[in-house]
Amino acid sequence: MADCGSLFLDEIGDISLQPKLLRAVQEREFEGLGGGNSIHVKVRMIAATRHDLAAMIHEQKFRENLYRVNVFPTEIPPLRAARIFPLSVNYFAAELAEQIGNRRETTSGN
Repeated sequence: MADCGSLFLDEIGDISLQPKLLRAVQEREFEGLGGGNSIHVKVRMIAATRHDLAAMIHEQKFRENLYRVNVFPTEIPPLRAARIFPLSVNYFAAELAEQIGNRRETTSGN
């Protein structure tokens, strides 16, 4: 279904089928469930994980040759660590309060 599109792999650090994923990355093909025929695909892969892949490689929990998926790493802090979170909560709370006609309450950390 992702052929000629994007494929998002969430929690790549937890994937147990790393050899099959490596084949899909290297050769751009895989075998479908229950089938013996190889399926060739052209996809853009986007992967995410909460794990430190370099540490997992050192612990031999993640294949070093699969580390090539780490082409353009981006670290995003959790939402709870973002300073804008209380501002966003206040904004959306005010919008909702206005829509339903209630008085606006704010959260701490404005």
